[in-house]
Amino acid sequence: ADGLAIINGYCANSNLNPFNFKVAYTGASYGQHNTFISYSLAYTTLCDTFSVFTPNDTIVCQGSTLQLNATSTNPSATYEWLPATGLSCSTCPNPIFTADSSMFYTVRIWNNDSCSVVRPLKINVRPQPTFGAITTTPSECGASTGSAAAGSFTMNALPNNGSVASWQEVGGATQSGNVFSGLSPGIHTFNFIDTNGCQSADTTIFVDEVNSTSANFSASPQSGAVPLIVVFTNQSVNATNYEWFISNGSTTNSEGSNLQIVEFSNSGSYEIMLVAWQFDPSCADTAYQTISIYDSLIFTIPNVFTPNGDGINDFFSLSANQDVSYEISILSRWGEVVFTENAQILAGSSKNVWNGGSSADGVYFLQLKLTTELGEVINLEDFVTVVR
Repeated sequence: ADGLAIINGYCANSNLNPFNFKVAYTGASYGQHNTFISYSLAYTTLCDTFSVFTPNDTIVCQGSTLQLNATSTNPSATYEWLPATGLSCSTCPNPIFTADSSMFYTVRIWNNDSCSVVRPLKINVRPQPTFGAITTTPSECGASTGSAAAGSFTMNALPNNGSVASWQEVGGATQSGNVFSGLSPGIHTFNFIDTNGCQSADTTIFVDEVNSTSANFSASPQSGAVPLIVVFTNQSVNATNYEWFISNGSTTNSEGSNLQIVEFSNSGSYEIMLVAWQFDPSCADTAYQTISIYDSLIFTIPNVFTPNGDGINDFFSLSANQDVSYEISILSRWGEVVFTENAQILAGSSKNVWNGGSSADGVYFLQLKLTTELGEVINLEDFVTVVR
């Protein structure tokens, strides 16, 4: 039968290089043939002595890179990294690792006579921390950067990423707290570093700008006859600066929170404007009201007329300096209605109302209801004498 001889123990002597190996067949008589047709010899030359240096197992953050470096004392050594996934090269001594997940590698280092050394390497990749909820507060229009009225952010990291070591505005401040305040309107970019030393991806946040100033005021009364005293009360919110304008052909300006009391001496329509702002006039809000001033009503009622056909004072006539509607009832001394009418008198005109009819001479009682253009109602009672 075939046989297997283990002879490496006999070849341990370093002086046997090269050495001779001979198989001798003994104990056979002349004329007998060799039962063993052949023998095979497996022989590997002794490797040149060389040392290698490889990286230790390590931990990196997702998204970062790591320079690997394997070296050999043999200047002719060659390298093979397996697998090649995540490496900039697989046959160089110093590939760059950029994988996004943990990897296990082996690096085989060959010398010039085909001897090799294999070393393992484990790279653990920590997940990249990510932002959680972000709360924004807009910047007040016109507020200066750094002021309490400027914009702010409150940022959070997702709970499974561990603790946050520091927060940073890219190109700006780094701080331990998660509230950034005093921010100008516009785009701001932030990231953070966790306690493992891993940095989040940048996140971009927009600071909006709002104008919470609301100009408003009351005027009492809003209309009336000359002379009219009007009290103005400022009711603006989120404002610290004010300008008042009264316009009627010319413009009057009054600075301050209250226009307060104004007396109007001339009839007309006056537009009152209040401009209010908090930080900058370009962020102002404006409120308007119109004050209507009219002349005092002058209404003429005669106390006697003579309807005798001589063309002089033949009618009971009414006149007014404003447009006015009227309702009139004329009653006899016994309360009998002898005349009634609803009509209108135009400003500056006189209207013949009653010609006396067939009524006898005497004193008659008047009931008069006037309605002005502004809706003001005036009730009058008077007497008129008819003399023929």
